Amino acid sequence: MREEIARSSGWDGANWQVRTEVAPERLCVEYGGSDLAKLYWYWLERSILEDSVPSLQNFRFPGGDLPWVEVNTDDPMKFVIRNHPGSLCGDWSNMRLIEHPVLIHAQSCAYEYQECKIRQYPTFVIVHQKIFNVERRYMRLTVPVSAENGAVTQVFFLSRHLQFQIIFGGVR
Repeated sequence: MREEIARSSGWDGANWQVRTEVAPERLCVEYGGSDLAKLYWYWLERSILEDSVPSLQNFRFPGGDLPWVEVNTDDPMKFVIRNHPGSLCGDWSNMRLIEHPVLIHAQSCAYEYQECKIRQYPTFVIVHQKIFNVERRYMRLTVPVSAENGAVTQVFFLSRHLQFQIIFGGVR
């Protein structure tokens, strides 16, 4: 995929992952009608209208309630996941990243959310991983949203699964 920004990988026992950060604009080219592309365009429109990072009071994505991460602490491992959609790997709602049972996944997410907060611009990653014996590929878009004082306090996100490795009798 073109416009790759960064790639990282890690292993921890049987768990592994490869994360590729791509320019979020690329999302709109390759997945134009997806909810992720709609979220990117909505965020961009709000940021233009407000001439800044969109404010929480005006951020009402028409696609419904979004999962989000509370990022109002300086330690990204203490960010709290809210409204997590859940998956085969679990539901992480109301969990601090430091509490996540797979450290390499938690650290990668902490870095991703922190980058979104600092850059004050959407982050788009493609992830290929195996955690809890589930191998999957997915992509996630994160968008920063600010409090009344202008500080980024929340990062909303959407994910789209690209592939699960399923075998007869269960998940491989």
